[in-house]
Amino acid sequence: MIRKLTLLFLVCIGFNTISTAQIRDGVTNTMPRFTDTTCPGTQLTFWATIDARTATAPSDSLKWFINGIYTGVTLDTFFTTAPVSGDFIYCTLYFTNSFGFPDSVYSDSITVYRSDTIPPRALVSIVFGNNPECTSHLITFEVYPVNGGTAPVYQWYVNNVPIVDADSNFFSGLFANGDSIKCLMVSNSTCAPFDTVYSNVIHIIHDSTTQFISIYTRYDTVCSGGLDSFIATASGLGSSFSYQWYINNVAYPGATASTFYSTYLVNGDSLYCVLSSTDSCVTNPTVFSNGIRVTVLPVLHSYATVAMLRGSNPGCIDSPVIFKGSYYNLGASPTYEWYINNVLVKFDTSILDTTFLNGQVVKFVAISNSRGCRDNDSVFADSVLMIRDSTPVAPLVSLIGDLLVANNAGLYAWYGPHGIIPGATGQTYHPIDTGHYYAILDSANCPSQISNIIYISLLGVNEINGQTFNMYPNPTTGMVTMNWGGAIVNMKLDIYNIIGQGILHQESSNVSQYVTDLSYLPNGTYFMVFTNEQGIKTTRKLTIQK
Repeated sequence: MIRKLTLLFLVCIGFNTISTAQIRDGVTNTMPRFTDTTCPGTQLTFWATIDARTATAPSDSLKWFINGIYTGVTLDTFFTTAPVSGDFIYCTLYFTNSFGFPDSVYSDSITVYRSDTIPPRALVSIVFGNNPECTSHLITFEVYPVNGGTAPVYQWYVNNVPIVDADSNFFSGLFANGDSIKCLMVSNSTCAPFDTVYSNVIHIIHDSTTQFISIYTRYDTVCSGGLDSFIATASGLGSSFSYQWYINNVAYPGATASTFYSTYLVNGDSLYCVLSSTDSCVTNPTVFSNGIRVTVLPVLHSYATVAMLRGSNPGCIDSPVIFKGSYYNLGASPTYEWYINNVLVKFDTSILDTTFLNGQVVKFVAISNSRGCRDNDSVFADSVLMIRDSTPVAPLVSLIGDLLVANNAGLYAWYGPHGIIPGATGQTYHPIDTGHYYAILDSANCPSQISNIIYISLLGVNEINGQTFNMYPNPTTGMVTMNWGGAIVNMKLDIYNIIGQGILHQESSNVSQYVTDLSYLPNGTYFMVFTNEQGIKTTRKLTIQK
């Protein structure tokens, strides 16, 4: 049988598969190029590609369908001779979604077209080498069959002359300028209207080549110790070439690939690459790339601090405290977070204004939202342990005789006309200046509000026979003896309780010793105020303890 020879031009070797449109991310369906239209009964191949964002192996499974009917095939590759013209093929992916529920997604659908008459074609392209190319450079061609059947036969031609033993789908050689390359294909397809066809023709062009190289970097600026990569792009390469990278005009050992990686550059280092060739076809065997000067920034220490703007710690449980968080080396607009006992209570503000319970722990976190050279993008300030006490009741201060007396025992801070009085920390205080006085009760961690304010207008300057006066026993069960050491006195005695209430008022004349019975009074603290004839007062504290 005489076979017709038909020349077909290769329109595009990259003409590829049927559309892979998706209903949604999940699985796509493709088939080999030029196989969407085939002879009846030809085996077809379909590939399923699962999107990694949807895949949740091992629960994933595939099912293939023809015209909506399950075929029983569950592999990712589906081989079949069954479809007829107009049939449509798709697959369904069954998987567990990110919420943990069963889910499924359909692939795109591919419609099959069968034809009793499909002209064969042979498409030739260069798969190794270039055109134009140097005389001494090897060039490899490949022929791609369209409707070549199950066992097509090939014959390669140079300048219309068949080449002995050149009968595979690949053909390599050294060619002269102007040579024409083509391939004859004999198809054994059952639906080809003719079985013999010539491919497109490729004409060889010989020319010298000029090398060119340029480099670029992935990052214009890197942090100290950070990885940066430099990529060389070259054209006009000969059959034998090499790269060499230079840092500050010094060849770096082993840096002979087209890509150079570094983690140790310093600010101001300059890099370039030299492309060398031993191919005689190359007009410029050594060529230098452009240079890149790197910017390397130091890695800064990032941290956060907390300052107390208002309040105190230790402090009162009902007293507001204002904290301010500050950050360093985190960029312009970091995110703020405040935690109390590891529970997020506030964000997007550097201020925390609230009250606290005893034992609560305050944490401030700042998170960077920008790129930068820092050792941490999220920093924690030192935690603050809140120590809180209940606020004590404000004390009541009374002037008993010449003594200021607070109604409750404890540690006090006394304030007078000139502010806080150094060393005055007891329950009583003897004023020495005229003016206003008050007291604050200090608990372990929380001061009270101020007491009532007492104005002292007239002060005695001497005690009554203070050096010879003695009062005993103290504490007492009731009987109290007052002795003036033999001195004869006229004296008025007033006894007050802790809040300044008068309990007893007595007078004695021409005595050097006086005894009074206070056993009827309940246990507690009392104040004995002695007043002489000149109005000078002396106050003594007495404890009754039965």
